[in-house]
Amino acid sequence: AHRKRLCQEAGKQLAKAQQGQNFDELTQAVAAAEKCGIRMEEIEKEAAVFSKQYEEDAVEVRRAMNSKDEGAMVSALRAAEAKGFEDSFLMGELREKLAELQAARAAAARRSAAESQLERALGEDAKSLEKAIAEAAVSGLSLSQLAPARKRKAEIEEQRRREQGREVLARRLKAATRTGNPKILAQVIAAAERAGVSKAEVRAAQEMADRWAAEARGKAPVEE
Repeated sequence: AHRKRLCQEAGKQLAKAQQGQNFDELTQAVAAAEKCGIRMEEIEKEAAVFSKQYEEDAVEVRRAMNSKDEGAMVSALRAAEAKGFEDSFLMGELREKLAELQAARAAAARRSAAESQLERALGEDAKSLEKAIAEAAVSGLSLSQLAPARKRKAEIEEQRRREQGREVLARRLKAATRTGNPKILAQVIAAAERAGVSKAEVRAAQEMADRWAAEARGKAPVEE
């Protein structure tokens, strides 16, 4: 039994070496087998058995790679590892293809998540939109996919600038009503109307301007 086991191990290592795997293990296994009187012809016979099995498994591995089915590729890899062919060139190619497939799946999932986040952010503030746009860009979404969010962000920022402008002019309008200067007040009223300051605030300022005008007329000297 020990002799048979040594012969099988040497044959297995020879078959693996023929597939480009570890040559050091082959040397050790053959040396151990020969020490027990096992001839090279016997080792080669065992190697042929393993090689045949490898070729049969290789058909399944190539089929799994061509199918681009992640589950099938994982199963083929585990089967090969269980039989000791995990370090062959073909297994290396399988691992590479599997890694590419998994990376592509992860990237697709990230793009999908980023797209959903971007869609939700359209109803939120500019800061949320900016974050969603950055994540979407990193995730690989196209410029056309980012365009609606960028447009919406620009609209929100423009709206905020206008609101801030109205707030500033509303304060200036209130201050102008305390200056007693009709000319300054008239200028601020005109600017406030253009900026969209509330009609109530503009009307109150205009009433003040009218009152100043009336007072000015009342103080004007009467011509004889």
